Amino acid sequence: MELGLIIGGVGLVAFLVAKVLLMLKAFTVSSRWGWMVLLLPFVGAVFTMRRWDRARTPFFISVAAILMMGYSAYGLLSEDGVVTFVGPTAVSSPVSLENGGASAEKNESVFARLSPTKSEPAPVVSDSKAVVIGMSLNDLQRSHGKPQGTMNHGGVMVYIYQGFSVETTDGRTVSSYQRL
Repeated sequence: MELGLIIGGVGLVAFLVAKVLLMLKAFTVSSRWGWMVLLLPFVGAVFTMRRWDRARTPFFISVAAILMMGYSAYGLLSEDGVVTFVGPTAVSSPVSLENGGASAEKNESVFARLSPTKSEPAPVVSDSKAVVIGMSLNDLQRSHGKPQGTMNHGGVMVYIYQGFSVETTDGRTVSSYQRL
């Protein structure tokens, strides 16, 4: 059982105990206060303000209970107990293909259209080595078209595109990148 569920359950029980204590304190003042606290919403808050000397203990118990339930909800709504706030941001770094697009999987809503798939070419940002290195030559050609030129230099094939060139040693994947 998760710790968040236990804390939330204890908070709920503590909140119910505080409500019953407040109701009992109200009945000790008068039956009218007791029935109003029991049946009408927000009368408990009015009773607490007017009769602080009697309602102090249930008030502090309910505050602690609300904090426990809030902490529990915060932990349970987050992934693995850690909340990550993601706002509207621009992608400052492209998806790295060396890790299989793992950064795209972390936040699908922002990166889904950037994650590489087998049916479509992987995105290429021409000024980033991290994206191009490891990419297949077929994906590179689908995303940028045919190279403007090729060159064989000691068993290394060089493909020249507008603004950059790539090299391959195995004939299938990009092994180095250079801006022109």
